[in-house]
Amino acid sequence: MRAAIRAAQQGTLAYPDFKRRTQAAGCVGYTVWIAGRHVVYHGRLGETHVEPFPR
Repeated sequence: MRAAIRAAQQGTLAYPDFKRRTQAAGCVGYTVWIAGRHVVYHGRLGETHVEPFPR
């Protein structure tokens, strides 16, 4: 997950490839909070990962 997120943030990973990589890592969806400046990634087993927007 983190490698796919970092690559997408750096612009070296296109969105379709990002989706494939995160799904392979177990991500089933995500919620973007613009005002809160973070994304919550949801895993298959109910786990979450909160990723703040880069500064």
